[in-house]
Amino acid sequence: MKKVKFSLACMLLVSFMSGLSGCEGPAGPAGADGVGTQGPKGDKGDKGDTGAANVIYSDWKDASGGWVMSELDGVRKYSFTIAAPALTTEILDKGTVLVYARLSGDNNQVRQLPYHFVGGTQVLYDLSLLSGSVKVWYTSIEPKGVLIPTGGQFRYVLIPGGQAAGRSVAYAALPYGEIRAMFNLPD
Repeated sequence: MKKVKFSLACMLLVSFMSGLSGCEGPAGPAGADGVGTQGPKGDKGDKGDTGAANVIYSDWKDASGGWVMSELDGVRKYSFTIAAPALTTEILDKGTVLVYARLSGDNNQVRQLPYHFVGGTQVLYDLSLLSGSVKVWYTSIEPKGVLIPTGGQFRYVLIPGGQAAGRSVAYAALPYGEIRAMFNLPD
């Protein structure tokens, strides 16, 4: 009987101890966030590529005094050449070239070339592209080209063909303001 009493006491003691170890008291307050000094500032990263698609653009070129007259089949044409050293055969073959005019006779609105201006008279602004240059053509649609160009400002935007979106985007259909914003062009 002594053994039974001892076994019963041991079992009660083990049971009581198990109950105590399974109990948890109330949670204490949260500790403060760790406080330390700010780490050193990291190195400045490398300069990124220019623009959204590595576009190349010219400043506005003033054509005042730079027009050259030629005549073909009784029609006078005037041309103004803009040096474009970045205009390569590869861009001509695979990229996009946009040329814009800002004309005082058209309230300084920016127009993409080719552009047919109809005011007191009709004038056609056109362009031709060669590796290394952009040529703007002016033709007055009057007998013998009565009107002579007096100025205007022109700029080109070159979009290489290997860039994201490449030729699939119809850049030519976008207004100048959207092109300017898209490629972050200064005015």
